[in-house]
Amino acid sequence: MATSYATYKKEITDYLKKNFDSNAKILDVGAGEGTYLPFLQDYFTDIEAVEVFKPNIDNFNLEQRYNKVYNINIVDFNYEFYDIIIFGDIIEHLEVKEAQKVLKYALNRCNEMVVAVPYLAPQGIEEGNVYEIHKQDDLTDEIMKERYPYLKCVYKNNLYGYYMKGEKMKNYIVKSLISFDDYEGLEVKPENPRIKRNINDIFNCTKERYEYLKENNAVELVGINKIEQPEKEPTKEIEDGTLEHPYKTIMPQPTKEVAKEEKPKKLKRKK
Repeated sequence: MATSYATYKKEITDYLKKNFDSNAKILDVGAGEGTYLPFLQDYFTDIEAVEVFKPNIDNFNLEQRYNKVYNINIVDFNYEFYDIIIFGDIIEHLEVKEAQKVLKYALNRCNEMVVAVPYLAPQGIEEGNVYEIHKQDDLTDEIMKERYPYLKCVYKNNLYGYYMKGEKMKNYIVKSLISFDDYEGLEVKPENPRIKRNINDIFNCTKERYEYLKENNAVELVGINKIEQPEKEPTKEIEDGTLEHPYKTIMPQPTKEVAKEEKPKKLKRKK
C-alpha cells in the first residue's frame, strides 16, 4: 500500500508552514505515491524523497514531482542535513534496532522530524512489495515511548499517532573551534551545510546539537539562554481518544471533523 491515512496531516503540515521558511529543505522518507506532497508543495519548494520500491517511483511519477528522488533503503541512506525529515508510516516496516538507528541518525541531521505510525497494524506483502511488511505491528503510544523516548507525541487516536522531536529550543550559545567551510574528512558535520561558519563564530544550537559538536571538539560553550518554554497544560485524552498537544500556542489543534473520525480516511491518488 503506497499511501497512508489522511488523519492529522493537515494539522502537522500547517505547523511546519508556520515555523519554517518556504525554502526549507525537506526529505520525505518512503514517499510511496507522494502522499505528503499535496500538503506541502503549495508552500515548500525544495522537497526530496527516498523510495526503496522502484515501481512506486515509476508508477507515481515521483521523479517528476519531487526535486530529487533516491531509490534506496533508508537504512542505507547517508545524508548531511535537512530542515525537516518526514517518516510517514515508515518505522513499522523496520526492525526495532533498524528503526532506532535510522531515527537517531536523523536527530542530529534535521531541525524537525515528523514520525507517523499506525497502531497495532499487522500487514504482509502488498502488490508484490515485500517492503510493505510490518515488522513492528505491535506499536502503541506506550511502546513508542519505550523504544523511541526522544520523540514526543503530538497527536493520536486509537489507530494512529504523530511524533516529533522532543527538544527543539536552540538556547545553547557556542563558539566554533573549526572552520565549517571545509569539514571534509571530519566526523562532525555543520548543523546546516548552507550556513558556512568560521573559527570563532558564535551561534545558537540545541542542547542535543551542542553535545554532539562538543564530542567532536568542534565547539566550546559560551552560555545558555533561559528561553521560556510555551506554557504547558497537562496532556490529556479527549473523548474521541485524540491526544491534545501540550503546547497549544505551537501546534494547531485537530479540527472537529478530524476529532470525530472513527476510521481515518485514506488519501486517493488523483488521476
